[in-house]
Amino acid sequence: MKWQFRSAADVERFWKRVQHVPARVDGRTKSQEEHYCLALYLLALSRNGLLSFPISASRQESPDFMLTDASCRTTGLEVTRATEGWLQQAMTAAERRYSALDRHAKSHNGSAVATISLRHSRGWLAGEAESEWCKMMLLAIDAKVARLPKFETAAAHDLLIADDTPLPAIDRKLAFERLNATLRKGAGKGFRTISAIVSLDIGYDLGRRPRLFSYVDWNQPKLGTGRDRVEFGRAAELAGQAAVDRALSPVYSVDETGRIEKETFDGRIFEIEIDSRGTERIIRQIRPE
Repeated sequence: MKWQFRSAADVERFWKRVQHVPARVDGRTKSQEEHYCLALYLLALSRNGLLSFPISASRQESPDFMLTDASCRTTGLEVTRATEGWLQQAMTAAERRYSALDRHAKSHNGSAVATISLRHSRGWLAGEAESEWCKMMLLAIDAKVARLPKFETAAAHDLLIADDTPLPAIDRKLAFERLNATLRKGAGKGFRTISAIVSLDIGYDLGRRPRLFSYVDWNQPKLGTGRDRVEFGRAAELAGQAAVDRALSPVYSVDETGRIEKETFDGRIFEIEIDSRGTERIIRQIRPE
């Protein structure tokens, strides 16, 4: 798969095509997530004068995308998600269990479900969530640094991390300051730039020349024409939806028997299973009955 961008308008159109991604329970795929991240990243770079057109982006294995500019200079872009390390390990273990169970089930004309255990910490002290956020980001960075020698050759490699941390709202300034301090000590070595998607904003080139590219310029919105106002309204609506989705994200926990529970924002609790591909299945509602 390959995309050609001759202008900033092409990038804007690409973003509009991929900006709405289904929820995990509605069948969201890894490719959809990565195309969303690529489009948002290119959009931020384009709006801030960091793209030289024409530019192309092609789908790869390792790294995920290869960007090629007009002079045929290539940049590998790897996209990953920052989440809890224990969850990544549990998903790996679940995948192994699923493969074994699936082979057995198919031999008996059935299908397998491999579940994983999720946990959640309630209550945060001042600065604790920001420290935990940095740890999860660094876990994601370290995992990709280890894979760099296997990446396809390019003039440079960049890393883009989508924030998928199960944390409350963080003090973004404090969190970035802590992450920048660690990256300046050498973490992430091998990547030219390391950037993070937080909601719809991009923390760009963290650890070197960090900049925050806001999806919506709330301080100086461009509202000169009717079209400007419509576009601003759409951008604000999308940013608001992202914030709401984050705020309403369910809380996962495991009870004393090892049962996985999901609590929604309205207080309902469900017993669920999650297979190795991340798909949820509701077994029953626990509360309120």
